[in-house]
Amino acid sequence: MKRFFTYLRSAVAQLDQDYSACRRAAKIDGAERVIVDSSALHCPVCFCIFTSAPFILNCGHSFCQNCVKKLVENSYSEHSAIFECPMCRQVTSSEAHFTKNYLADALLHSICEITQNEKESSVDSNLRISFQLISRKFLEEQEKNSILREKYKEERVRSRRYLIFLIMESALLVGSAFLYKLLYRKAWDIIRDCGFPVVPSEHWLFGNLNIMKSYSTHWQLCKLTRKYGRTYGLMQGSHPIIVTSDPKIIYQICIKQFHLFHSRTMDPNGPHPDISYEVHEFAARGERWKRIRSLTSKAISNENLRKLFYIMHDSVNHFIMDLENEITYSKVLDLHPRFQKLTFDIISRCCMGRPYSCQHDDANLKLLLKKFSPLQSFHLSFLFTWCLPDLKWILLIYAKLCLCFRAAFHLDIDPLVTYTNYLRKVISMNIINQDRSSFLYFMKCVEDKKWDKWEVDADRPCHLSSMQIIQKLTPGEIINQCRFLTSAGFDTTANTVVYLIYLLAKNRKKQEKLYQEIAMLDEITFDSIQHLNYLHCAIMEALRLFPHASLLQSRACVQQCKIGPYTFKKDVGVIFDTWSLHYDEEIWGSDVREFKPDRFLNCTTIQKRNWMAFGTGPRQCIGMRFAMLEIKIIICSLLKKFSFHEIENMNEVDFTNELPYALLGKIKFSAPYNIRLKE
Repeated sequence: MKRFFTYLRSAVAQLDQDYSACRRAAKIDGAERVIVDSSALHCPVCFCIFTSAPFILNCGHSFCQNCVKKLVENSYSEHSAIFECPMCRQVTSSEAHFTKNYLADALLHSICEITQNEKESSVDSNLRISFQLISRKFLEEQEKNSILREKYKEERVRSRRYLIFLIMESALLVGSAFLYKLLYRKAWDIIRDCGFPVVPSEHWLFGNLNIMKSYSTHWQLCKLTRKYGRTYGLMQGSHPIIVTSDPKIIYQICIKQFHLFHSRTMDPNGPHPDISYEVHEFAARGERWKRIRSLTSKAISNENLRKLFYIMHDSVNHFIMDLENEITYSKVLDLHPRFQKLTFDIISRCCMGRPYSCQHDDANLKLLLKKFSPLQSFHLSFLFTWCLPDLKWILLIYAKLCLCFRAAFHLDIDPLVTYTNYLRKVISMNIINQDRSSFLYFMKCVEDKKWDKWEVDADRPCHLSSMQIIQKLTPGEIINQCRFLTSAGFDTTANTVVYLIYLLAKNRKKQEKLYQEIAMLDEITFDSIQHLNYLHCAIMEALRLFPHASLLQSRACVQQCKIGPYTFKKDVGVIFDTWSLHYDEEIWGSDVREFKPDRFLNCTTIQKRNWMAFGTGPRQCIGMRFAMLEIKIIICSLLKKFSFHEIENMNEVDFTNELPYALLGKIKFSAPYNIRLKE
């Protein structure tokens, strides 16, 4: 038995070959599971855990390198070259080649890796591993600290730059404010010594712009007229404006001295009236205005209106048919949007030559209603152009960039731009309708795509009566003229119809008298409708009480002049306070607030001259006759089928305190106007 164990030890000792030991260690590393006795991992002499590969003796026992050296040095044998194994007392030669125990070394490395990969460990018994973890954490924190230092340096440099930029911006703002104050003072001086009172500015930057760009401007102007008189001045941003309701001054400006006031007040947000390629009649001035006006007037002559009458009547008949299908004695309808659809259908057919009626879900009407909705607020850039007109080009570039950005990302763009693109697409087809009575046909007949000789500086006196015009229109002028006629011609007409029906419902005797006149007609024709004098007077009286488009009437002085006691300097704007003029008791009598169509049956010359619902003079609204004919057809067709009645418990409106525009949303007409129709 003893010989067997001696043989076994010698067999284990033969495993001292490096190659064989490394191969066994590799097998252990590749094993999925290894069970190890903890006593095999520490030295049996010093009881320390092996920190490196131990030495294995011939007997098979492993010791750390320090203990083997001590055994060799402290040998008590007579021969110093031999020593005994502490475990089995087997004699071993110190000159023999000691083999490293690669098996134990592989186990130690595996245990260290497992210990390092553990996420949660209670107490780390290996100080070396703990030191490595702490060192790694320290390096990470040191790296974070260096990153924070770099960020701090960058922020410090950035804060210095921002401070410099802030100082420069503050200096620029202060300088701009000072410069603006000088320009504002210069503009203020234009109207300060002109002989009329000046309304104090409510804001150092915007002046009285909040008055001029609000939805109650007409009413606020009436209050200012009662306070400052018929003629006074105010600041519209940096633009000096003169407001007047004096009949003599208005007559001089619009008729007698028209050559000095042929231009309207220039809108800084609009195109230049002289050099821009796309300008409509309302924005043009001088020779260009007369050319566009003269060529467009042919489409609204009495001869052509006779042809357009059947188109208007056809659209109104479709409207009456739809109304008969919807209305009942107990049902209340919202008629105002229906009138908007009707008037837009009429103006679209007459302008573009569309042969059929379309009064349901018109996409173009939705665009215009969205653009001109009272809920639409003025954009900030719109206000700043009135205050800083010299920076207009910057804001225009900004607006074009915004338009390109919105188009690229399919965002909502300006509805008016969308409508203009639609008109440009339709007109560019070069299709002239068979119906030669459309407005577009007359304008396409004088179109010249290559002509560009319209650029004439009109900022000067122009005697237009003796001026010869060129029979040509540019494509841009045609597009903008069509847009102007369709957008300006539908809502104003619809509002007039609504106001007239409201007044007729409140004055049943006047309505009955008008009905008796209309009932005399066997058929509504162009000739027969011209003889309805009381209807004509009723429309004029409704527009006298509600001149809702009067805020568009303005003029610009192109040369300094004197009218009466007042001086009008160059570039000053003039706005007519039509509401105060139409409610002037000296002109219309003490019953000025009553609805009396009879006053126009025998009206005086002064009353005719001061009725300004469509303006007065050469720049009177070009669509006046068209609108009057359209309103007459609508009222005649309605009164032949229906009568207008007030809804019970209707709130009375005091026009001395309430805004007449409030009727469009506050008082209901058959929903928005407290009126119902009876067949």
